[in-house]
Amino acid sequence: MQTDFPELTTIGTLFVFARRLEEAGAELFSRLADAETGERAEAVRRVAKKHGQRAAEIEQARKEKMNETVLEPLTGLDHSSYVPPLDGLGADAGTAALRKAALALEERSVRFYTDAADKAGPVIGEVRRIFLRLAKDNERHASMLR
Repeated sequence: MQTDFPELTTIGTLFVFARRLEEAGAELFSRLADAETGERAEAVRRVAKKHGQRAAEIEQARKEKMNETVLEPLTGLDHSSYVPPLDGLGADAGTAALRKAALALEERSVRFYTDAADKAGPVIGEVRRIFLRLAKDNERHASMLR
């Protein structure tokens, strides 16, 4: 499992990065749900669905909120510190490996959304609100995985 994450150079790339995080989360949690059993599988499946919905929400927000600010330059966000460790999660990845990757994705997502909210908030206030809400969701998902 590998996802291409863009460098964080403009406000617009924050949305692309966020959408890819959510798409990766939907795929990863879906795979984890298939590997889990019982109530835990159902809880993980709900998180997978939520990540898919969040990807759509981010794309909708990008379309509605972005205009000339899409090219507003950003500095100080190193994309490599937010990219989740998804390489090497082939079809044969076990439950423990999937759970570990899912937790890493959630923890890095919290950091990404919090940092991105601080950078984009002064330019687009609505982005700050959305990203901080997503960070809180990621914190809850990480707690469930722990």
